[in-house]
Amino acid sequence: MSTAVNRVLIVGGGLSGASAAICLQREGIDVEIIEREPVWGALGTGITLMGPAMRALKQLGVLEQCMAEGDGGSEMCLFNAEGDLLHTLEIHGLLGPDWPAVGGMMRPTLHRILADTAREKGVSVRTGTTVTSLEQHPDRVDVELSDGSTASYDLVLGADGMRSQIRNLVF
Repeated sequence: MSTAVNRVLIVGGGLSGASAAICLQREGIDVEIIEREPVWGALGTGITLMGPAMRALKQLGVLEQCMAEGDGGSEMCLFNAEGDLLHTLEIHGLLGPDWPAVGGMMRPTLHRILADTAREKGVSVRTGTTVTSLEQHPDRVDVELSDGSTASYDLVLGADGMRSQIRNLVF
């Protein structure tokens, strides 16, 4: 039985799935993402990026682009109801003085940056597709997809959210 992971299926192409794909591809692992929605994107409005998220984006190599298309800061200002400044609090970040402590941007923008990076790294993406069944073996996972195709992977990663279909299939 081989313990090497060479081929991974990520179920769910959101922020977590795209980030995991970038990390795995960087390690030389062949990655495929399947996304149940017909268009690979993200819904929502803004997202606040606290210190650990900023550090993760830096490790993924996308923080500079995120800050160019979003914004960041290292202080919090408190105002009263009339708009008078009461206090300014410095926030210390995890990345040192060259980076803001906290960032913010539109969630669809962050997803686009991660998706573009994943594609540039060679990650394969199939939309409008999900897992209909999976069978675990000691050395692989056999998967049947909603488009009728079947494949084997060394690992299936469920990044399909709070109501995870993968969790239901496995447990």
